[in-house]
Order: sequence, then structure tokens, then C-alpha cells
Amino acid sequence: MSELVKRRIGFRQVAGMATGGRGSCDFLYSDRCPLEVHLWFLGVDKPWVLCRDLLAEGLLVPSGDGDVFIEPVLSGLWVDIHLSSPQGEATLRFNRDDLLDALDATWQVVERGHERIDFDAELASILEGQS
Repeated sequence: MSELVKRRIGFRQVAGMATGGRGSCDFLYSDRCPLEVHLWFLGVDKPWVLCRDLLAEGLLVPSGDGDVFIEPVLSGLWVDIHLSSPQGEATLRFNRDDLLDALDATWQVVERGHERIDFDAELASILEGQS
């Protein structure tokens, strides 16, 4: 049985189409995918999948490239997560302590540096989906 971390985290959109809007997302983590955290936004049918280490690094220094860029702002009290897709871009501002609390909970499930992935099981799962 897998262990799951789930947190509801608030944000404010600081760039993109709905600038100034407030919202929340569900932060999900499972030991079945120990390198990932999932951010589920209301009204979106798929989550944004972030590397757990990228999120942790982004709390301290600007990090990321491509679709996701994370950086501390306003003396490190807040963290901006910039998301980019073919459908558009948005910058969401999160309270640093909320993200850190969620990350701390993930490290209680799987310690940093102790992530293990069963590649045979993952490959079998992918191949089952193709039949």
C-alpha cells in the first residue's frame, strides 16, 4: 500500500490571463512516484507534475528550465512558480512556508536521497496500457 501526502495550498496569480486572481491547488505526493509532486488545479483534468528536488531547490534559488521555473521572491517569503504550456502561461505566487510544509511531509514518507523506482514494474505498467 502506498503512502500519500495531500495538502490544499493557496496561491495568487501574479502573471497570465487571470492576474490578481486567488485560488488553491491540491499538492499530492505518493511514494509510488517518489521523484514527483503533483499540483492539481480546480477545473483542470491533468495535474502539473514537478520534480520534488526542483521544487525544493526553487524555494532557495531560481531553478528550472522550460515549462516550469521556480524562484523565491520578496525576501524569500514567497515563491513564484512559472508554468508554461501551449495553452498559455501563468505565474503563481505561493507562501514559502506552505510549500515547505508540504515538502517536509514528503520527506517523512521518502527521505531525500532514498528514492527508489521499480523500473520493471513501471515498464510493465506502460506496456499493459498499450495492449
